[in-house]
Amino acid sequence: MTAFGQWPTFTASVYLPTQLANRSNMTVAMSPLWIKHPDIPWGSVGWRMGWGEAYWGQWRIFFLALKEEERQRYREAWPEPESWRGLYAFIESGEPPPWAIEHRKKLAGPYPLPSTEESSICEHYRVVWLVRCHMSKLGVYEVPARFPSPYLGKALDEGDVTFYAEPNGAWWRLSMPKSGGLILNRLTQPDAPDTLLFRKA
Repeated sequence: MTAFGQWPTFTASVYLPTQLANRSNMTVAMSPLWIKHPDIPWGSVGWRMGWGEAYWGQWRIFFLALKEEERQRYREAWPEPESWRGLYAFIESGEPPPWAIEHRKKLAGPYPLPSTEESSICEHYRVVWLVRCHMSKLGVYEVPARFPSPYLGKALDEGDVTFYAEPNGAWWRLSMPKSGGLILNRLTQPDAPDTLLFRKA
């Protein structure tokens, strides 16, 4: 999934290997995705922009080129594990898998708004909903203009940092750690906009 949890769209603009050109070889030519790359979960960006992208596209072409009876034999030989349930239907018709439907439901919210007592929010879907539906992104110069501090920028263990404001005027710092996840840290309270409450380690 993307940083903000959007369900990725997969395409197959890759080359079909020469050994797959002969349909008679197709039923034995390619292992399913979860066998070839067991380290890449379905929905990961690794299937779109990483080391699994080429194989995803090749496998999709291979699977769709099979005759119906060949597909059925393939399904029987390689039943979908729980984490890949719905893959064959998705490839054939675009039907969203169960995990994607559940993911969309969680993204829809609504979630509790931040209380003045909260200084940090880490629950993934709540963070995504807050920055998409409740907060507005601050301009690139707004934060350094108010707080010219070296302790607000990106740390070595962070992939990205963005700043957001609530309608009540409170400011927040969104961190995307390289280890994964999302973290919202409060910068200010709505009744004290010039008092900085956050200082990164």
